[in-house]
Amino acid sequence: MIFLKLKCCLLTEMTLLAIPVLLREKVDDLLVKRSKGTKLPATATITYEQERVTPSTTFNIYVENELVGTWPTLLKAFAGLLATYYVFDLAYPRQSVKTLTFLQKFVANLPDDSKTPEMVLTLASKVL
Repeated sequence: MIFLKLKCCLLTEMTLLAIPVLLREKVDDLLVKRSKGTKLPATATITYEQERVTPSTTFNIYVENELVGTWPTLLKAFAGLLATYYVFDLAYPRQSVKTLTFLQKFVANLPDDSKTPEMVLTLASKVL
């Protein structure tokens, strides 16, 4: 199993995928199975092409149907996703703002001056 140690916690791929659920958002808004003809959202999106996610799955990030990069693990892909939003100065999409804010502020420890949604603060107080 792959672990990423950030701010005194071990984050596994399974716990990473639980964050949107705990914040009442959809994993499918961040992670999309891509097949021929799949229409991707204009926002930054992590994609994979296999039938299901396995340890050998590679992940791509697309913005406006343009490939930004490829990552060997889901954890690195989520780090790449946060970097993509930062580098291209993109606003978090409304449907994923709580998950991305949690990852940015409490996992990657990258604070900013924006208001943190109450649900994100509540989750952070319970798990960190």
